[in-house]
Amino acid sequence: KNDPRIEAPGSRVLGGFLSRKLLLFHKSSVHMALGDFKSAMRDLSDALKIDAGFTLARESRACIWTSNSMKSDKEIYQEFRRVVSERHKDDRVMEVAYAVLTLKTMNNSSLGTVADARLFYEKMKQSSERRDEIYGQRARNEVPSLVKLAHEAMSQSRGMEVYDMLGLERVGRSSHGKTKYSCLKCGATKCADGSKLFVCTKCDAVHYCSASCQKNDWADHKHSCKLLKKEAAEEKAAAARKKSEDDAVAKKSEDEANARADQAAADLLAELDMESGAADKGKKKVKKKKKGKKK
Repeated sequence: KNDPRIEAPGSRVLGGFLSRKLLLFHKSSVHMALGDFKSAMRDLSDALKIDAGFTLARESRACIWTSNSMKSDKEIYQEFRRVVSERHKDDRVMEVAYAVLTLKTMNNSSLGTVADARLFYEKMKQSSERRDEIYGQRARNEVPSLVKLAHEAMSQSRGMEVYDMLGLERVGRSSHGKTKYSCLKCGATKCADGSKLFVCTKCDAVHYCSASCQKNDWADHKHSCKLLKKEAAEEKAAAARKKSEDDAVAKKSEDEANARADQAAADLLAELDMESGAADKGKKKVKKKKKGKKK
């Protein structure tokens, strides 16, 4: 660990070109392959103490934090913000960095608005397109899971801007993938008896931990309750229209398929009738020939 020869050009240790920060980085890769993420994180942190501008180590450490929930959303967010500012825009890892920024911003209102998350998402899509253009098109199963999660999160984000407009906490997802809510009044994530929070029955959007919190918050919430209810109704109507359109398209496709099948059956019957008629004519000709021979 403290061998002074490692960075000495004339020492010929591993060819005499391996710097201590690179040794720590490769050591972290071995630890990650063995599933020892804590040791890998220590190696990367030591490498960053030597060179704070060693972005590759910073990015790897941030990925470990994200995948193992070792740090807060804010710390992970700040780390990836630094990564995207230091890496080249065409680097293949940029799509993952922007995917994490998208997810963290969507899940934590203190990190930015929905509009900020959409901006990160657009940059992620641009990075993905650029990555495929430079390194070759990938199959769907080769796309990083964080990128897929960002696509899913943004597809479900319609109407969430209203939370930012009203100053409400957005509903996010915890690191374990389960939906996490908080009481709009006090911020509690569970009721006093440990049960789940209950939802406002009028807007079906905000949650409370007790009737007392709901009552004390009504003076503020009543102004947004109608708006949230209207937004929910519009989303429900839009979903119903889409389902109706999808059903109509499916029905049309089914009718067309049935029509083609009926036509094919009719053509087959006609062909069989023609073959049967031709066979009957052949039999008649054979009978006539036989009669002619007898005469």
